[in-house]
Amino acid sequence: LTDVMKNPSNKISQIELLSENEKTKLIKEFNKTEAYYPKDKTIKQIFEEQAEKNPDCIAVVYENEKLTFRELNYKANQLARILRYKGVRPDTIVGLMVERSLEMIIGIFAILKAGGAYLPIDPGYPEDRVKYMLEDSRALLLLAQKHLTDGKKLPEECIYIDNGLLKGESDNLTDINKPDDLCYVIYTSGSTGKPKGVMIEHKSVLNLISGLNNIVYNRYGSNIKIALVAPYVFDASVQHIFSAPLLGHSLYIVPDAARVDGVKLLKYLNLNEIIVSDGTPMHVKMLLNVPDF
Repeated sequence: LTDVMKNPSNKISQIELLSENEKTKLIKEFNKTEAYYPKDKTIKQIFEEQAEKNPDCIAVVYENEKLTFRELNYKANQLARILRYKGVRPDTIVGLMVERSLEMIIGIFAILKAGGAYLPIDPGYPEDRVKYMLEDSRALLLLAQKHLTDGKKLPEECIYIDNGLLKGESDNLTDINKPDDLCYVIYTSGSTGKPKGVMIEHKSVLNLISGLNNIVYNRYGSNIKIALVAPYVFDASVQHIFSAPLLGHSLYIVPDAARVDGVKLLKYLNLNEIIVSDGTPMHVKMLLNVPDF
């Protein structure tokens, strides 16, 4: 109103709604988001630093199974050597079709250690969608659990992660990636047409993890327990799949039964003393509807 009184001939679009102090706060102070993140490193390098720093700490847990940082690093290295032998190099896409399991995390880190990018595929997808994603992405091969491919006609070469592959040399592989190489490709739902692959680089993931660490994880100290609720085919999974191992925390993969039941989910979070978890508004509603929450 003050501005209108001073300049009654101005157009509505010319009216100043904010004072100079308010504009400074909104444009400069609130927008001051510059922050450090390791621009010269890759996910492989940072994970291997954590494995060396915290070898005996628990890296990942699924039901009654668990792996230390040393064990996860060794198993990922063993599988990564096979992938490199098969021709995986920077920006090579490798399909990954596994159930929620320790193998899911081993597979992701093995693909990255080999130098490639992982393409997560839900085992419940129709066969035509799986074929489309593999062909459209030009995936070199498919890394999978064998029982998930039985009876399916998949054109790409398959490597079965549960077929006794995790053996042999376990030392770290030589680095062949740069920060701007691909880390993963996740496909959209295709609700408005054909699904489209969204390509994300190492440096973008590290930027995300650094930001989350600044505003969330570093409040709670070291080696905290982080729950992964989201399916690995959704971007929401990325924040925990990588935050936990790269920041030295423990990743707890929530079983499917607990993901869809508020009582079971709350029991899981309490029993495992989870500090941080992801979740959609639906999960919050499920928890709030639990008696005596």
